Amino acid sequence: MECYNKCQDNVDCKEFTTLISTKSKCHLFMEPCTRNFDDPCISQMCCVSGPADCLQSPVKDCPKIVVHSPQHLRWQCTDGNGNKIDPYNTEVPAGSICYLRCNSWTTEDMTAGHLTSSCLTDGTWTPTKPNRGTSLSFPAGPYPKPDDPAPLTCDCQDLVLKWPIQDGTSYDPNDEAAAYFICEKDITMTDGQYSITTNNTCVLYCDRSYVATAKCVNGI
Repeated sequence: MECYNKCQDNVDCKEFTTLISTKSKCHLFMEPCTRNFDDPCISQMCCVSGPADCLQSPVKDCPKIVVHSPQHLRWQCTDGNGNKIDPYNTEVPAGSICYLRCNSWTTEDMTAGHLTSSCLTDGTWTPTKPNRGTSLSFPAGPYPKPDDPAPLTCDCQDLVLKWPIQDGTSYDPNDEAAAYFICEKDITMTDGQYSITTNNTCVLYCDRSYVATAKCVNGI
C-alpha cells in the first residue's frame, strides 16, 4: 500500500510497481506501461503493480485498426496471454503485441525481418520497431504505427539484372540477339545498373516465344 499511496500523492504518476525482497523497492512510472503478464516475479509473488487509482482503472484499449486498401499489409496481433485477436474487427486490449511481415524484409544482419508495436495502457501504440537492431536493412525506417493513416505495402527490393548472376555485370537483355525484354515502365541504365523496380512488370521473349515474366508478388 505504501507504493500505491506514493503514486496517488504524485500528480504525474500513472502506475507503480513494488519489488518485494528483503527490502521492498517502489518504482513510480510517469508514462503508461506495457503489460507483461509472464514475468517470473508474478508467479513468485515478489512484485506488485497497479494504476495510480485502483478505484478507476486508467487502462484503455487501442481502437480497431483501419483497413485502408487491399494492397496494404495487415497487422497480426496477440493479446497479453498470447491469444490471437483480429485487430480489424475488435478493439485491441492493452498489453497486446502486433506484428507486420513481408517476404522481402531483412534485418541489418540479412536475416528475415518483421516489425512490432504494442498497445499501451492509455490506448496508444508504442513506436514501431524491427525485431533486430534499430532499423531493417529493407525497408528503411521510420515505420508507421498500426493507427498511422499511411500503412506499409509489401514491396520488393530492386532486381538488378546481372550475368553471371552472382558476380556478373549488369546488362540490358534487349542487347542479346533475338531477345525482347518488354516492360510496362521503360528502364534506363543508371549508375551502371539495369534494375526492375517493385512497381514494374517485364516480360521476356526469345525469337518471339514467351519465356518468363518478372514482377513483384508479395515481396518476392
